[in-house]
Amino acid sequence: MTAKRVELGQDIIINFDKNTKFQKSIYKIEKIYSENIPSLNTPLEYIVQNGKIILKYNSRTFGNNGAYKVRVFATGYEPKDVNIELIKNPPTVLLPAPPIRGEEFMIQVSRTTPEYNWGDNVKEVYVDGKVLQKDLHYTSNIGGVYFKGGAINYPGEHLIKIVSTGYKDYEVALRFKDINGNLSDKNQVENVKFNENLILGENLEIISTDKNWVNGIYEVKINDSVISKNNYRFENSELIIDNHVVTNLGKNKISIKSINYKKAEFEVNVINDHKLLNPPTLKEDIIDNTASKEIEITFEDNKAWRESIEYILIDGNLISKNDVHVESGKIIIPSGVLTEGKRKIVIVSKGYNNAALTQKISKVVPENIKLMPSIIKPGQNTTINYAYREGYSVEEVYINGEKIDTEKCAEKTLFGDLRLKGELFSKAGQYSIVIKSSEFVDKEFSLEVKGGKTEVEDGLKNPGNIKLMSEVINSNDKADVWIGYMSEYEPTKILVNEKEIDMTKDYEKQYTGGIFIKNVFSKAGEYKIVLKADGYRDVELNLTVIDNENESNNSDITEDKNKEEVEELSNEDIEKTLKDVQSNINLMDSIINVNGKATIYVGYMSEYEPIKVLVNEKE
Repeated sequence: MTAKRVELGQDIIINFDKNTKFQKSIYKIEKIYSENIPSLNTPLEYIVQNGKIILKYNSRTFGNNGAYKVRVFATGYEPKDVNIELIKNPPTVLLPAPPIRGEEFMIQVSRTTPEYNWGDNVKEVYVDGKVLQKDLHYTSNIGGVYFKGGAINYPGEHLIKIVSTGYKDYEVALRFKDINGNLSDKNQVENVKFNENLILGENLEIISTDKNWVNGIYEVKINDSVISKNNYRFENSELIIDNHVVTNLGKNKISIKSINYKKAEFEVNVINDHKLLNPPTLKEDIIDNTASKEIEITFEDNKAWRESIEYILIDGNLISKNDVHVESGKIIIPSGVLTEGKRKIVIVSKGYNNAALTQKISKVVPENIKLMPSIIKPGQNTTINYAYREGYSVEEVYINGEKIDTEKCAEKTLFGDLRLKGELFSKAGQYSIVIKSSEFVDKEFSLEVKGGKTEVEDGLKNPGNIKLMSEVINSNDKADVWIGYMSEYEPTKILVNEKEIDMTKDYEKQYTGGIFIKNVFSKAGEYKIVLKADGYRDVELNLTVIDNENESNNSDITEDKNKEEVEELSNEDIEKTLKDVQSNINLMDSIINVNGKATIYVGYMSEYEPIKVLVNEKE
């Protein structure tokens, strides 16, 4: 059983020799955390079909790039371990100025986009196709790859390839000076022959008598797109590009890079020498189009064309007709075949011109992107929490099917999330909120707006859930009023027992989302506080102020007083003395990775501090 390296975020395909009995016997697949503690292993979601196992990608199970081990269980067979590797793009690196041949140099990880695991996980380094010996020719660490003196002993251009676990291979062509510090000019290939008028369906053969140029070719582009090395080969000083690569009728630009040669560019005109029929127009799948889902390419049904399909090309790689499902009006490509990005698909049918389209395969939206809160009162803001989530960025927002102007109706928070303004949710009811991002599938949230109408007869807004953090304070203390973090609401006038306070002396705004009212509670008693703000309804709050002398009297009770003289409080009395827990205590993220930390927001400078924490009823 083998698994090819796969990009992080894609489904993982494990291939095995087709065996119907074994295939039907598979009953469980686990990700292995520990050989000694099986209870730590994680069951995986999978599909078995046609000699392959497709492991469904899950960011909570495979959160990072790197190497993993999975175990396949089948009735009547010994468990089988399979090593898998999830890869992503290598980091940005800093290349040296052209070194002198035979001297030391370094390919260094850029500090602007650090990926220190890349250097630590280097497995192999190649120069011009030949593997170097670690420690003798190079060493690697978090800073990058350090090449020792003698690793490259000849001037000119050399192709370096670095293979690191968890990353795509990194290739670069570096030029080296001679021992005197001189940099030689690159050669210009000459006497190149090829068929300038290529018949559609034929291989493109490029011939040169310069064997060094042919042998040094390391990159071929067709119309500015790099083609896979699986799609061309070398035979007798010829570069042969497979017939399914150059398929666009008309002029096509060919660009070739070879070690120690200037880039060679040619133009090939592709002509159709046969009277072929035109195929139906293909339409891409735009609904839930991720790598873990089947992709349905649709067309106006043409039975003759459908039955003439010979094979399919995906980014130039040949796929058998038997590996897909063809039916009336659609071609279904199984999950796991297409990877993220824009994939060029060409359908080759006998007697027809090729049918082609570009199918976008979107990334799955990270699971920890949420709408907070998801239940609000009319006129209240809600926030889409997506900052720092795996490169995700909200580009468009639709509410109940209509695109909103995010410049006017939303704003970025201090942390980079997107806050939707309460004016969008003026009426009670259910709202559908869809967010869009160019590289990701759409994500839909449900928002429930509960309560009365936002608008009243005079057109004033509901100010939201404004409340006292404590309804009982000591005399001369401040009244702490919670407004809401980064709320738009700000009082312009405050009345205490119908008397206006001095907003310059008796009012203090907190950047954490609240306000203090001070200098006006010198006497014990009941206080009525009214907050006024332009465009909003008035807010009324009731506050009780107790005299500080009560506390000083209590302190006179001596510790050695007979316990029997102290009246025991009933449970009801104790309950009355307890404060309500502030309502804004919540989990910052309700889904975390195994061994991750659960972060709970209590409030900046809040008086609340837990003395005991229970998890699943265990302290």
